[in-house]
Amino acid sequence: MLLALEVVSPASVTTDRITKPAQYAMWGIEGFWRVETEPELSLTAYALNPCDDVYTELGSWGPGETVCVERPFRVSFAVDDLAR
Repeated sequence: MLLALEVVSPASVTTDRITKPAQYAMWGIEGFWRVETEPELSLTAYALNPCDDVYTELGSWGPGETVCVERPFRVSFAVDDLAR
């Protein structure tokens, strides 16, 4: 199982939000997480839909929240821990 994690950079927003996820899906990477730092820290998790090779959003979490996902593997952690 593979997971790609992208931290959105102000200098490459379009690439980080559109181009790279499309490439990850094309390469068959099962999970994709996007971390945003503006306007506040957040994480959005996606899983690859094998039927059409696009990502489906699993959820989005912000400060003070706990990420809990089952795909591509089971994991749980506080979003605030990403800032450490």
